[in-house]
Amino acid sequence: MSDRRPQLQAAYVLHHLPYRDSSLILHVFSREQGRLVLVARGARRPRSSQRALLQAFRPLLLSWRLGGEMGTLTAVESAGSPLALAGERLLAGFYVNELILRLAGRQDPHPELYAVYEACLHRLGTEESMARVLRRFEAEALTCIGYGLPLGEDCLDGFPIEADRLYRFDPSAGPRRIGGEAGTKAVSGRTLLALQSECWDSPEWDDAVVLRESRRLLAQAMEPYLGGKPLKSAQVLRDIRRRGRHQMSEKNPLDSGSN
Repeated sequence: MSDRRPQLQAAYVLHHLPYRDSSLILHVFSREQGRLVLVARGARRPRSSQRALLQAFRPLLLSWRLGGEMGTLTAVESAGSPLALAGERLLAGFYVNELILRLAGRQDPHPELYAVYEACLHRLGTEESMARVLRRFEAEALTCIGYGLPLGEDCLDGFPIEADRLYRFDPSAGPRRIGGEAGTKAVSGRTLLALQSECWDSPEWDDAVVLRESRRLLAQAMEPYLGGKPLKSAQVLRDIRRRGRHQMSEKNPLDSGSN
């Protein structure tokens, strides 16, 4: 099989845009060829057989031919039912898609990242904590592209991380022990140990502090690889949650529950 004309390769649509009168530009993530941009000619026509298939979160088999900046889709088949994501979990799915668009190089095969991405989508469709699912994906995605977090020891003296100490985290060097001043950028050793262990089923990941600190740490670690632009899907999710908290506070101003 020619590398220029792959046949029925496992893939997902990450994003699509209208193109000319009746076509689509597809940003896809394939298991064997990595991230690609393809033109689906005529896919927006009412009678197009491709129209219902070329949706996000649906496992597909795609064929295409490459040439120039964009390839051309030549065939599409379903490889399974679309994942039923709704509400915040649907937005989380778009967040994961946006991360793949930013982190994965074009036509750079990443079969390990593809497996991590697919597993994340399936977890989002379950009752597992959405925050835990997203933190796991972020950490594993960084490892897959060669930028795993240096978490094993204090970067100043090489001492092991201690659960009851506070640290500052430098994505290029690792954690550095600090004194009692917590500050907004401090992270507990407990959070560092949870990320280092990769035991995502551990009770540690039910702790709100661990989830909050790991979200901030992973966002800091990913920032250099996101092209200097904020993630639109993450901002939408934050706005929705902010409005929800505001509405709750109006109903019960004494309620200080956490999300």
